[in-house]
Amino acid sequence: MNLQLNQDEFTGKVLDEQERPVMVEVWASWCGNCRALDPVIKEVARELAGEANVYQLKADDNQQLVKELKIMGVPALLYYRHGVLVRKKLGIQSKKKIVETLKELAAYDRQQASERQYKSWWQRLFGK
Repeated sequence: MNLQLNQDEFTGKVLDEQERPVMVEVWASWCGNCRALDPVIKEVARELAGEANVYQLKADDNQQLVKELKIMGVPALLYYRHGVLVRKKLGIQSKKKIVETLKELAAYDRQQASERQYKSWWQRLFGK
């Protein structure tokens, strides 16, 4: 199962996806926590095949996209629904939490996803 994603595929596989929730793990080969999380991500992808789309984006090979996504550390888990970023988590997450989040997002309609669009603390504080 190939979960690898690159910036050329990002729009089509993540932002244009309307049927299923999407999770993108941004990772780096030099990151110990990323290596520890890798088997969990692969297990989630197998378990939720057909219910959610799970991808891995290597930060070193996709630096422009990582910059645009404002990723400041890895591993970063980005959760999308109807092409909208609704959650962003940094660091290791449990399989249980990842699965729960994807199942919760599966129930969101387009309006709910839009209302829950992720905003950084800076955006929440200053509205920018």
